[in-house]
Amino acid sequence: MPAKTDHSRSSKLVLAAFALALCLLSASRAYANVQICPKGGCPSRLTTIYSGPNWENFTGPGGLIQDAQGNLYGTTYIGGGSSLGTVFELSPGANGSWLETDIYTFLSCANTGCIPFPNLAIDSSGSLYGTTEYGGANNSGTVFKLALKNGAWTESTLHSFTPAVTAAPNSLSYWNGLALNRTTGVLYGPGNNGQIWELVPNSSGWTFNVIATLSDPAVGGLVIDSSGSLYGTASGNDRGIIFALYPTYFGWIPYTLYSFTGGSDGEYPTGNLVLQNTPNWIFSGNVLYGTTGSGGSGGMGTVFAYKLPTTEFEPGTFGLFHSFSGSDGSNLKTVAVDSLGDVYVLAGLGGAYGDGTIYKITNYYYFYQGAVLWNFNYCGNTPAGFILGSDGALYGTALMTGSGCTVNDLAFRFK
Repeated sequence: MPAKTDHSRSSKLVLAAFALALCLLSASRAYANVQICPKGGCPSRLTTIYSGPNWENFTGPGGLIQDAQGNLYGTTYIGGGSSLGTVFELSPGANGSWLETDIYTFLSCANTGCIPFPNLAIDSSGSLYGTTEYGGANNSGTVFKLALKNGAWTESTLHSFTPAVTAAPNSLSYWNGLALNRTTGVLYGPGNNGQIWELVPNSSGWTFNVIATLSDPAVGGLVIDSSGSLYGTASGNDRGIIFALYPTYFGWIPYTLYSFTGGSDGEYPTGNLVLQNTPNWIFSGNVLYGTTGSGGSGGMGTVFAYKLPTTEFEPGTFGLFHSFSGSDGSNLKTVAVDSLGDVYVLAGLGGAYGDGTIYKITNYYYFYQGAVLWNFNYCGNTPAGFILGSDGALYGTALMTGSGCTVNDLAFRFK
């Protein structure tokens, strides 16, 4: 269903205000590099919190999540003793030290599944949920849960996928993040061909349902709001969309909020979405933030915001924050947003050394201003993803892709 055009007076005022802010932004932009490190190394706002043999010579760690105690969790794709993947924990210690622990190692594909995808979900009790690419009853992957009981992590296989519906991301979408309703305990995720599925807990176990199938086959990660509505991006048959999935009496109904044109707004949304209540004169209220993989005036992707409507099945307001051109980053990975409305973007390539950047768009309430905060220089290590931690620092991972490097895949902290 194509996105509608909002002709209301309030929306026109919002759009006009946003256009004014963009003019102020373009007039005052200074894409200054706060710090560029020489090849020999540098005193750093960015520190490596872990790099070890368990993270060497494989596809590598993906996105991280954080629990209430500040511990970080993630997956390795083909790590561990059996090279079938692990789930790891990074725990903060004294004097800035971190302890890495493999809390679960996939030893066999047959029952539990193997080769876990990144981007875990976590519930209020600290239990972790994830998906695998292979294994399970149908060798099409699984949904698993890890729960901490009596000091030990216990794995449960919640569902085995079939070849018709798997958790494997479409080739056009590498972000397959899960969304968890912490009130009902229902888990949601994207399938391999436009499907969106749910896994519902009940007295006898878990029930798997496909709740919608989009015409665009590449569905990215999902986010959920307080009312239980789901939001995401998809592409494949066009230049990409932002969609909502509303729960109704008649079932789940998808609605296209915005269709990308491939012009200045970018095309082919990639990476994650962030749903944030933003304090801003231009964009106040619930706003979705995300990135596109290409397009924009610089040709290397864009950062966008979409203010959600107050009424379901109505369009909201789309805004463009920045178009990347390569010197400021390319191959956009993830976006994070703090409580002030400042936006952080992780680029996997580009920048001063070609190894990626951290780019910040600062919210000055009446306008935004962007700058490169960091140019990665990891001997070919490509940043893979990051999150905004509870302490205001960015925590992420980088993959070793260069030759002749002494650094393994690693986790970093940027403050």
